[in-house]
Amino acid sequence: MSWGLIVLVLAAVIFSGLLTAHRERQYWPLVLRVVAVLALGWVLLGHSQARPGIPGDATPPRLSVLIDWSESMAEQDAVVSPDTPAASRIKAVSDAYLSDEALAKLRAIAEVELLPFDEQLRPNSPYWLSPTGKSTALYRVVAQTNADATLILSDGHDTTRQSLPGDLSSAGRVFAVPVGTPRSAPDLGLQAWPDSDRLFEDQSTTITASIRHSGFKEQQAIVELLHEGKTIETMTLTLDQRSAIARFTVTPPLEAGRTMQANHYTARVRPANGDEAYPDNNAGDIFIQTSRGQVKVLLLEGEPYWDTRSLARLVTSHPRFDLTALYAYGKERRSRLIGQTIDPTTDPVVQLDTFDIVILGRQVQRLVDKGFGDRLVDYVRGGGAVVFARGQPSAFEAGQDFDDWFAMTQKIDSVSPVNWAEPVLGEMRVRLGDADDPRGPLAGLQEGEVLTRLPGMLAATRIDGRKTASLVLLEQQSQDGPVMAAMTSLRVGSGVSLAVLTEGLWRWELLPGVDEQDSEVESIYGVLWVRALQWLASGGEFLPGQDIALEADRVTAELSQPINLKISTRYVETNNVGLRLTATHSDGTSEQLTPMLSDTAGTYTAMFTPQQTGVYTVRLTTPGRPDLVEADQPLTTRLAVIERSPERRDTSARPEALKQLVEPTGGQCLDLGEIAPLIDYLQSLQALRGSEDTVDYAFNIWPVFALIAGCLGLEWIIRRRMGLR
Repeated sequence: MSWGLIVLVLAAVIFSGLLTAHRERQYWPLVLRVVAVLALGWVLLGHSQARPGIPGDATPPRLSVLIDWSESMAEQDAVVSPDTPAASRIKAVSDAYLSDEALAKLRAIAEVELLPFDEQLRPNSPYWLSPTGKSTALYRVVAQTNADATLILSDGHDTTRQSLPGDLSSAGRVFAVPVGTPRSAPDLGLQAWPDSDRLFEDQSTTITASIRHSGFKEQQAIVELLHEGKTIETMTLTLDQRSAIARFTVTPPLEAGRTMQANHYTARVRPANGDEAYPDNNAGDIFIQTSRGQVKVLLLEGEPYWDTRSLARLVTSHPRFDLTALYAYGKERRSRLIGQTIDPTTDPVVQLDTFDIVILGRQVQRLVDKGFGDRLVDYVRGGGAVVFARGQPSAFEAGQDFDDWFAMTQKIDSVSPVNWAEPVLGEMRVRLGDADDPRGPLAGLQEGEVLTRLPGMLAATRIDGRKTASLVLLEQQSQDGPVMAAMTSLRVGSGVSLAVLTEGLWRWELLPGVDEQDSEVESIYGVLWVRALQWLASGGEFLPGQDIALEADRVTAELSQPINLKISTRYVETNNVGLRLTATHSDGTSEQLTPMLSDTAGTYTAMFTPQQTGVYTVRLTTPGRPDLVEADQPLTTRLAVIERSPERRDTSARPEALKQLVEPTGGQCLDLGEIAPLIDYLQSLQALRGSEDTVDYAFNIWPVFALIAGCLGLEWIIRRRMGLR
């Protein structure tokens, strides 16, 4: 609006007010209103006053320091000066840019934010520790940065294979410090792993070897598989792409007389013609543990029902189990023999030691003789496993001898994890119990992922209480009732017993499976029972004449993945045994482990976290107790530690990637320790901000607001006192 138009409008408003004031002969309200209108007009005209900027008043620029925290930054190839040995990449950049002195220089001119990153930004990560990121998303995290300037401390890795983002304006001007040594020389690298590292006798698995290369395109490489140091298979590959895959199918042997054996395989690669610069990454060690043949199972069911029918169908269809089943229909006993466990003409009830697991249904007294109770107790205490699949296995029937039945029942109940009572009907919900065994039957069935989606149970078996040292694997609860055990186990001598205290597990057979390593398992019901039966069968870890055993929960692990070691004892007083457990790497370095007593049955546990790849040998001795383990013949197990992280496959630094990243923003790559260009840029930003004039607008001044509000308010009060509207 032009000044003339504004003056004309104001004159019209004032003239109208004069007419009203003359008619009413009241001029004070008019004066106040005119003052308020003039003040509003002054504000609406956008009146402002420029105030020269003062450098000390300028807001300092924001600087984001992105610290690469991925595993490749642990590579020991950063050369700070010719006179000093190579250091890890993370240490080199930390000493140069994250020391108190360096940060003080930056914080004097900027607001500094330290942001460790791998596949994402991690503001609260301890960047001063050894980097642990399994992958790097360099381009993505730079695009997510919001700052006036960004400093990247990295080796240039981006394992996500994302393209360079087009818009990096939010990161401001980007500076980078490439660290590490580029490797342009030809190189082959190999990583190998088995589909399964725990097999039964005569089972096969596939060992996969992943070969990555640089500088060998369209050349041939020879991949060998060795067993215990001897070459067993060779494969020749043409390296067309950056990576290639070789697969070997193996059937690990099990020596006669042994129940368990760790087989050592080595996969290695070499160029068919020529040499390479870094042969230290050309081999991978794999251990596959082989256990004795099929698990032999005896099922006794005197009152067939869905639960035991589903269980028998599962055991029959799975190649790891050999089932012998006895059923009774009414008073009639019928035998159903499956597999080759015993001669079909032999009564399995009198040959319990032939089986690894005995499963008891209900009304088993219809199938057994009066001496069955004594044989069952001896069987379990000697190392066998018994499953109470449907609660209390026997009930008195008319026509039986009560004394014989009672004596047998007492014997059977002595190896049960619970004291039985009457069943309780009602819908029950199931959840995990208090057992925390990484190799237990419920390993991997995490609450909230599987169990909370399962159908409830139809009924529960009432118990008078659990026995001392029993473990609750599953719990159940009705809508308003107390929490009760649904599955519990108990160590009995050298054996173990397992009790199922709920009805309706067969309903889980209709749901999909969750076990990716076992193609034979097609339902959650199958996952639970296959793991439970294998867990029970593994209870006989002692060799003949042996009272102490050493076992690892995995024989192939990734770097920094915890390995649980278990030392089992029998007939040994825990206060009179000293255990020495040592993990020795193939390079000769050793680590002393501390076994801890974990239960009253004499089981010790220790955790080992490997910090370097390769082969470890774990040795157990008992100083002062040669009757347990002789000093020159320690118990041993071997472990293979591999590295599957894409960060470790190719650790070559990539300064070109950082150069392509910073140039579009006007930034530059700095030499290690160089900081002057970054400080100059930050100072220039601060100087520009300080030289800008500050504009103060009239609407932002409190006296103007007070004048307008005061005039209008006072005018309204005067008019009301005069009786005007």
